[in-house]
Amino acid sequence: MIAIAPSLNGAIMTVGDFVIANRRQGSSVVRSVCVIREVEQPAVQVSWYLTPEELRKEGYLELPNPLSVEDYGNLVKCRVKEVCEICSVSSASISVNDVVDLAFVFHADTLEKEYVNCAGMIRVFFTRYRCQRDGRLVLVTEHAHAPFSRYAMESFPSRIWFFILDVKHTVEKMFSDTRQYQCCRKMEQLKCSLECWLFFCFVMNNSGAVVVHFNRRYTEKHLYCDLSLCSAAHQKYLQLIRLDTTTAMNCARNLFGLTFGLGSRNRAPKKGDSAVRLHHGDIVNVVAVEDRNAAADRFVEFVGSQGIDFIFDRRSRTVKIRARYSSCLAQNNNIRELLHLENDNLPAARELNRDMLSTVVQGTYFMRDDVLLQVVAVDGNNVIVEEAEHNFNHFSMDINEAAQLINEYIN
Repeated sequence: MIAIAPSLNGAIMTVGDFVIANRRQGSSVVRSVCVIREVEQPAVQVSWYLTPEELRKEGYLELPNPLSVEDYGNLVKCRVKEVCEICSVSSASISVNDVVDLAFVFHADTLEKEYVNCAGMIRVFFTRYRCQRDGRLVLVTEHAHAPFSRYAMESFPSRIWFFILDVKHTVEKMFSDTRQYQCCRKMEQLKCSLECWLFFCFVMNNSGAVVVHFNRRYTEKHLYCDLSLCSAAHQKYLQLIRLDTTTAMNCARNLFGLTFGLGSRNRAPKKGDSAVRLHHGDIVNVVAVEDRNAAADRFVEFVGSQGIDFIFDRRSRTVKIRARYSSCLAQNNNIRELLHLENDNLPAARELNRDMLSTVVQGTYFMRDDVLLQVVAVDGNNVIVEEAEHNFNHFSMDINEAAQLINEYIN
């Protein structure tokens, strides 16, 4: 019932897991999505999930219709590839050495409603139809499709998938912070099993990411069976993977999505309100990496250049994510290229009326992120504010954002 995939660091796969494997197509070999149906070491029986282009090459006449924008607007925007299961008399047989990567195949309704931010994740696919032996397409309902194995409580792909979601959620909170930050102080920690870390290393291999091994001494208290206490010094062995080049960031975005290392500083709407779109002039937090030759400062723990660091502690099975980023305007060419935005996709920012702008005067108080702020000075479209409790903490913000917050605070 289980198979060991050598190319995935010896990961244990079971019946019902989706993988990407080598498929023989005439004299050539292509990589396609498949699901494991039966395990007979060293071979596994699989059912192939082919894209519409692959179905056309195989000679199938009936192909799935394009997604409707009205029903699957978010999925169309994410540009996720569709696959269809091929039903045959007998399952295809492949070697475990043909398994090259994991695949995450969800029903279209699941991605549309539950996992809405999956753009750029090359291992994510959706399905709607099953291709019968006579070539007809049969609709597959959401509850009839199992994205993960039903023969294991938590299979290897499911554990990897929820690790990816944890990292996405953590980084999203870091980069969507509306407040300013101090370099090397923006860090979050989350639990990470060894298999998840090895998979991340497998993905980042040959991406140009910096790998650093270092030790750190710490003191730990010991409690003995007679309740006596002592303190002892230990060595903590850490491994750091630094993403500070374009190639490394692109490789990470293939795993975590296009918005990895990006964040909007807009305030989220109230529950039930329409989504807040990105406008021309909005501020975006982004890791602006620079391609440069390997230097000595890249291989130390703390650096000043922009990037994202993953620091793994084998003893505590935790990973710390440290980010160094900057802010730019949404219409920046780099942002457009990363998000694949067209010129007409960024509407102009909503102009505030004069009455709202007139409330932005020196001495006005308002709230942002549960922090009381005071307007110190107004310089054109920039407003200098300070925290009411800490007069030394000054920073600037856009006058439109300040007027919006003041109006909400007054009302």
